[in-house]
Amino acid sequence: MPKQKDKLYEGEKLANFRELVHRYETRYADKTAFIYKKTPKSTKHICISYQEFVQDIKGFATALLHLGMQGKKVALIAPNRYEWCTSYLAVATAGITIIPLDKIGRASCRERV
Repeated sequence: MPKQKDKLYEGEKLANFRELVHRYETRYADKTAFIYKKTPKSTKHICISYQEFVQDIKGFATALLHLGMQGKKVALIAPNRYEWCTSYLAVATAGITIIPLDKIGRASCRERV
């Protein structure tokens, strides 16, 4: 029987992504959530705080709901980047079913969706 590893700390349970986004807003608002470059060759780094991240999530979720997307399905295909994270959490917290697709996966899989 494999030996269990000791936990470093007790983690808190989250019921859903809304709780996660709320935690970002209440506990980490002024902390940096993302640092990235707009293009690979860019020398400037863009810093996004958790507060800005939450605002972008809520803004996109609200826009989707105004478009009548509640209860619908959305496929998300994009490279791993800030906009992907924002989109995923916006869709998931708006009560919309999200289907993340692998950007480099087979086209036949994407076509079935």
